[in-house]
Amino acid sequence: MNSHVDFEPTKKKFSFQELEKLFDEIFLKIDRSKSRFEVFKDFVTCSACALRNSLSGISKNLVVQSLEDEYHKIMAKYSKEDKSNIHHLFGLLIAMMEARALPHDVLGDLYMRFEFGSSHNGQHFTPTHISNLLAVMNSGQIPELIKQKGYVSCVDPACGAGSTLLAKVKCVIDGGFNPAKHLYMEGTDIDRLVALMCYVQLSLWNVPGRVFVGDSLTLKMREMWITPAYVHGAWYRKLNH
Repeated sequence: MNSHVDFEPTKKKFSFQELEKLFDEIFLKIDRSKSRFEVFKDFVTCSACALRNSLSGISKNLVVQSLEDEYHKIMAKYSKEDKSNIHHLFGLLIAMMEARALPHDVLGDLYMRFEFGSSHNGQHFTPTHISNLLAVMNSGQIPELIKQKGYVSCVDPACGAGSTLLAKVKCVIDGGFNPAKHLYMEGTDIDRLVALMCYVQLSLWNVPGRVFVGDSLTLKMREMWITPAYVHGAWYRKLNH
């Protein structure tokens, strides 16, 4: 995986539990001189940068050079073997999502399981089953909204790793709709790491959207991350009509 290349996940089929165990084993052996939180943060950041700059396949003008530089600066901290393992983690993340079959906050679960929440800004994420319940309770209007304007929008001003947004993606899929065509999402979080966790997961589920790093209360945004599906589907045009 470089900052422009999509990673092809392992083709052999494993259960989610087997993939989760393998992810943990590889993650825990990467550069033991660093904290697990630093390694996790680097993994998420590099994954986000790679997904964002994968848009270079459409146009070189879509490459964000600062993210390209950040990617290479982070990867330079690791040995060749550790770089390979970080690439492997990305493939395993994709495989874990495929094993789940429907949207699930995989990165949020990993974050909480490794207890990063207690040491990093006191972050705690909504459990997926709660997000799913809330999404189902508010999903009745989805078919009608899609019928009226062709898509439904969902905005989360405190998105965290994306549990609430992913639950809405699940509802759209359960309703027989294609998220890439019928769903637009925006998420915002003041914490860059968790915002990027959300961005990675929405991108891998092929959801058109934008994730902002900033303060929803003051409306001061530091960064905007557009998902590949947002560009591929020309959503910047749809939203302006």
